[in-house]
Amino acid sequence: MITGADWFAGLSLLFIGVFGIVLHLIEMSAMTKLTYRYVGFRFILSQSVADVLMLIQFGVWPGMIIFTKNSLILESMRIVVHIYMDGVWFSVCYMSVVISVTRLVCVKYPMRFRQLRHRTCYRISAGAWILAFVQSGIMHCMPWFESLHYDEQGYGMTGDWVKHATQGTQTYYLTMSAIIIVTYLVVYSIAAALIVVQKNMMLKLTLPKRSSAMNLVNGTRGSMLLRNQAIAVEVRLMIPCAASAVIYIIGQILVNGGVGQGKWTGYAVMVIFSMQSLVNPVLRIVFSETLRCEIYRVFCVKAGKLTTTPLFTVNKLPLPSLFGGPSTAGQQNVVVHTNVHLN
Repeated sequence: MITGADWFAGLSLLFIGVFGIVLHLIEMSAMTKLTYRYVGFRFILSQSVADVLMLIQFGVWPGMIIFTKNSLILESMRIVVHIYMDGVWFSVCYMSVVISVTRLVCVKYPMRFRQLRHRTCYRISAGAWILAFVQSGIMHCMPWFESLHYDEQGYGMTGDWVKHATQGTQTYYLTMSAIIIVTYLVVYSIAAALIVVQKNMMLKLTLPKRSSAMNLVNGTRGSMLLRNQAIAVEVRLMIPCAASAVIYIIGQILVNGGVGQGKWTGYAVMVIFSMQSLVNPVLRIVFSETLRCEIYRVFCVKAGKLTTTPLFTVNKLPLPSLFGGPSTAGQQNVVVHTNVHLN
């Protein structure tokens, strides 16, 4: 018999899962077009696929189990399913690390980053996925590893929690989470420091010489503005990516601190994992003007006029550390732009 608590837990998990999947599909429909213009979206698209799978296994699936009181899989398939679930989870983790590194490369060498080919980007993403599933398969072959399965009478996962805590499984997950968290903190800290340093350096550059104005006549200025506008879009993607990393850190602290027995403990773990995957598209849509406008275009909603406003202006080409090329005197102003949506 389904109780009031079952209705609450089941409907809330189903809502989070279905709503998150719909939101991801909307975002992905726009990102598939943006991948041709912006390299960063190629990696985010791969992570979005993993997030959809996370929403299914931690939102939709447990929600259905609560109402049916059936795990919907054979008992003999429990280990295989857990290998798959762990593979998806590690795919999200590794893709998040890949994205954090790409944000750092984008800040350090923006022009070289923009030259990455589609094939290279997708090979990197595929490598993260393959590593995740290979690692999951190997770990499940270890004698000390204790796998979990869906609790047909509860609201989450269950298993032998004593072995999980004492034989090394919990320590393994804690270690992996700590490594990923430290990687986030180091990479995003370096990227943030580079942004501050390079912006200050550019603001201190001297006024352009007269010869720089002659170069603008040949159309160099237009291409420079388009290039720097694209760079600004890539750099601004770091905001939602960094925010997502913070949410991941908080989620892992809550999950690893509360894992264990209990119906509502299992429910809390399902909600935390699901919300981590739900929040990602929300952050990107909120912080990325480019993504929002592309969503409007894809779904035939009239977008307002797009223009560009300066993010910051410099008087010479930036130093090699920003644009990946030599800095020469006597060249045009560079204006780094960002998209602005005018109603």
